[in-house]
Amino acid sequence: MTPQCTVALMVASEYKKPPDNIGIISNQNTASFGWNTALNALCFLHLYGKGLSEQWLSEQVLASLERGGANVDELNQFGLSDALKESQYEKALTEFSSQKSLEGYISQHFDLVEPIEYVLGLDENGKEETFQYVPVLDTIRALLTKEDVFAEVFNNHFSENEVLKDYCDGLHFKQNALFSAQNMSLQVQLYFDEFNVANPLGNKVQKMKFGGFYFVLGNISPKYRSKLHVIQLATLCLASHLKKYDMNAILAPLLRDIHKLETEGVCIQKDDISHTFYGTISFISADNRGAHFIGGFQTHFNSGRICRGCNVTSQTLKDHFNPCRLQLRTKQGYEQQVRIVHENPDLWNLYGLKHDSVFNYFHITCGLPHDIAHDLFEGVVPEVIEVTIKHCVQQGYFSLLYFNDMIKTFPYGEPDIRNKPTAMSCTMASFRVKQTASQAWCLLRLLPLMIGHTIPYEDSKWLVLLSLLDVVEYIMAPRVTKVTIGFLTFLIEMFLSTYYREYDITMKPKAHYLLHYPEQMHQFGPLVFCWTLRFEGKHFFFKEVSCRTKNRKNLCKTMAERHEYHQAWLRSRATDFLTHNIVEHTGGKLVHVRQLSRETHLLILSQLGQSEFVYVVPKVAYNGIWYTSDSAVVLESTHSGYKFAKIDMSFIITGIVFNACRILQTQHYIPHIHAYAVSETNERKLIRTSELADHQPLAIYNTAYSQVVVLRHHIV
Repeated sequence: MTPQCTVALMVASEYKKPPDNIGIISNQNTASFGWNTALNALCFLHLYGKGLSEQWLSEQVLASLERGGANVDELNQFGLSDALKESQYEKALTEFSSQKSLEGYISQHFDLVEPIEYVLGLDENGKEETFQYVPVLDTIRALLTKEDVFAEVFNNHFSENEVLKDYCDGLHFKQNALFSAQNMSLQVQLYFDEFNVANPLGNKVQKMKFGGFYFVLGNISPKYRSKLHVIQLATLCLASHLKKYDMNAILAPLLRDIHKLETEGVCIQKDDISHTFYGTISFISADNRGAHFIGGFQTHFNSGRICRGCNVTSQTLKDHFNPCRLQLRTKQGYEQQVRIVHENPDLWNLYGLKHDSVFNYFHITCGLPHDIAHDLFEGVVPEVIEVTIKHCVQQGYFSLLYFNDMIKTFPYGEPDIRNKPTAMSCTMASFRVKQTASQAWCLLRLLPLMIGHTIPYEDSKWLVLLSLLDVVEYIMAPRVTKVTIGFLTFLIEMFLSTYYREYDITMKPKAHYLLHYPEQMHQFGPLVFCWTLRFEGKHFFFKEVSCRTKNRKNLCKTMAERHEYHQAWLRSRATDFLTHNIVEHTGGKLVHVRQLSRETHLLILSQLGQSEFVYVVPKVAYNGIWYTSDSAVVLESTHSGYKFAKIDMSFIITGIVFNACRILQTQHYIPHIHAYAVSETNERKLIRTSELADHQPLAIYNTAYSQVVVLRHHIV
């Protein structure tokens, strides 16, 4: 990319127009858009002393040459005049002095997808109320021009055995008329959520709350889909407009493009060959309220029919711990209920259904998978931890003060410290488990290590938490089989029946939703690839834009435009749109092999060739997952257990990440703390990170029992 192009996109994505003074630039957090000190200096020279940077410099150079007796005309023939001309950066800042010229240049030189503004109506003051739509077909077309995206779509990633690894291995994919007929059909995975870009007070709250529809191509492998720049914006509007206006109006442009994608497809030219790709919506991810809003169901969960998957009521939740006894919602039943409610709106409470869904063409009763993050880690898990801790305190096993001290002083390993839970109240009356989803997951996994030694083996209520750990371990699995899904059904039934037998508390809807997880795994594959947690990370971009611009005039348009400028900049990379920064590291250095131990030297010798140096890194990331020394990795999963290894050193050799590991012997499983006891051996092995049985590193903890490893999820 030329310097002029770089400046154009950076100015557009960060400021929309060149700044009026250098202070604006220097006060911005510009790292996310690639600005640096040199560019700031160029801006300063251009804005405050163009004569100094060009004309004055030229005159001084020529005068000095003439005084030295040089033949200036002859030097000009050899390129002196060209060297003294205006630089590309100065030219860029000159040509982009107005917003119109800036936008014109970007539209001409980049595959920019410009948002379209649609008018919904007028407010009480006669001002237009609008929303932004980024044409989905144009975005897909721009993505497919990238070589790595095209390769992902063209080659697909279906499972070659009975293991379900993604949506394309599930029944929902196989039963879809388009997907089953054409393997390369585009799987448009939608996401909907409402989010605040600031923390306003009073009547300004609604002006800072937005509703967004994002999408990602499901044809792309899950390891790449988790990257935020792969998630695309489709529709952005004020949250209040979703309630004020019919959702049909806001989603009309999106659904129109989806219909074109189904019937006409998207045509791409590659190597003088025309490729036409068809596609449709595969499913929609959302939190429970968002999913019910999209599906036309009731959006409150304290009474009535609180489930979008079955006809259970809030009063009969405890009567159904086995999914086989549930009366599931069907397409025919949904349509019949919609007709009845349309004829008599007062009956919506009877069915928990208010109106038909605009997405009902693919059918909505089987296109809204439940979300692990909200159901488990912001619902069931905090509740179970809370009642367990209260029980332990009441039994005198420990105090809340001791529990909070354990949270603060626990020696979190490198893989867990990022999600370290925060301390809670030390008084029983106000004790609540309030953590983020990632913190709640971390706390659940490590809680047995923190307090398990204080709890008697015969305590039946402790078994409830251990049972939940089993459930979570299988739900979070990135690979599942029919056998593991069947076992998960048993685990969920056992957990729910034990939980509500041991504790006389009200069953909440989020606990009921667990019953639908096994069947939804059959339909959609591993549910961890359907959850909303990574999509929610996309909100941060819009919050940053809102914070930086400090401009509230049509903020929706500003955020949509800045996002598309940023995406165009990212797509400008030649071939590594998906694999950019696939390998990252910190503090690496070249080390002569003679400085390594003899064991390590022998391990890496076959990979070095003729080189006598190797690049050693203390911390390295592969596909966004960081590996450090002293962490454990899973080498193998067998019917008898897991084989672990401990990372001693990490190397980058010809762009490939290798870990020199010490094999760990798995001694036995300790049910009381839900962990595997391990011990070090003298056996060592060099392992490619890409060849691990599971890519998530694990911490090794020293307990009163032995060294232990706690899994994040079940591994097939």
